[in-house]
Amino acid sequence: EFLRATLLSAVFTAGLGLLAFWYGYRVENDLGLARTYAFTGIVYAELLRSLGLNNPYRPVWRGGLAGNPYLLAIVAFSILLQFAILHVPAVQRVFAIQATSFQTCLFLLLLASVPLAMLEWSKRWRRASVG
Repeated sequence: EFLRATLLSAVFTAGLGLLAFWYGYRVENDLGLARTYAFTGIVYAELLRSLGLNNPYRPVWRGGLAGNPYLLAIVAFSILLQFAILHVPAVQRVFAIQATSFQTCLFLLLLASVPLAMLEWSKRWRRASVG
């Protein structure tokens, strides 16, 4: 079950990365922004996915994080760090990324929550099918 949940989440994360890249490249007409959107979206998705994989049966919103407050703190800190990386010029050069607006960061975070939502939905579906 863990492998199936991980693969499902990985497919959605890859799709998210491709969608973010496509938006930056085709809509914004900027290869640098496309790379930044894909990189940031995948980072956010992986961080959020770790919350869902913390407990294979209990949903995140039903106290699935209560047993691991350190994970929640690390994920929150890492999201803030990613936001900072997008806005510190010296670090932007190291990662070859571009600055994005606060709204874009929030949009990418929202988009990155889709793999977590699908993982949580699969937990619910699994519980419902078992009885």
